[in-house]
Amino acid sequence: ATSFWLFSVEGLTYQEIAELTGQSTNAVGLTIQRARRTLQAKLTGRLQQVHDNKHHP
Repeated sequence: ATSFWLFSVEGLTYQEIAELTGQSTNAVGLTIQRARRTLQAKLTGRLQQVHDNKHHP
């Protein structure tokens, strides 16, 4: 979550995040990719719930 926040909100590069966290740039990239997928899955699920509730109260 920290790497995702630093990249997406704070605008740091993978290299800057790697230096701050002590991870490799590859590890930072993988962490951010996983966080994106997790967020997308959660948002997709939530949007589907909202859609279903609107059309099938």
